[in-house]
Amino acid sequence: MKRWGIVLAGALAPALALPLSAPAQADESERRTSYRIQIERQATGQTKEVTLFCGPDGGTHPDPAGACTLIEEFGSIADVDVRNGFCPAVHDPMTAKAWGAEHYRQDFSNLCLLLDAKGAVFDLWSGGNRAGDQETEGTAERGDAWVRGYPG
Repeated sequence: MKRWGIVLAGALAPALALPLSAPAQADESERRTSYRIQIERQATGQTKEVTLFCGPDGGTHPDPAGACTLIEEFGSIADVDVRNGFCPAVHDPMTAKAWGAEHYRQDFSNLCLLLDAKGAVFDLWSGGNRAGDQETEGTAERGDAWVRGYPG
């Protein structure tokens, strides 16, 4: 009987010691937030999606520094509002979505209104050049706004 007590105590000692050790904490500067950012054209279901990492900035987003700066400045994607332009009255509904560190979804009447309100966060084209976007096949021939972008 004495042997079982020693064996049991020996087996439980490491298990009891584990909770006493502190978990490794990441330095505040090493914390990274990640997002999946997507725009969906409601009429056709076409989507454009990228990843965005903040702190340090990166991912497949064409301007991660600009997007992360806006999110940090406003506190969240939902609160980003940089409206300062003019948009044509074109009805071509877009849905802006984000998953990850924040869940966000909002509908806009067109791409121009979306980009005017959310700026770099949802400008998913390198240098603002939407003309070469591969995920909008079939739209270039019609010259529509999804490919050309707004304004111009």
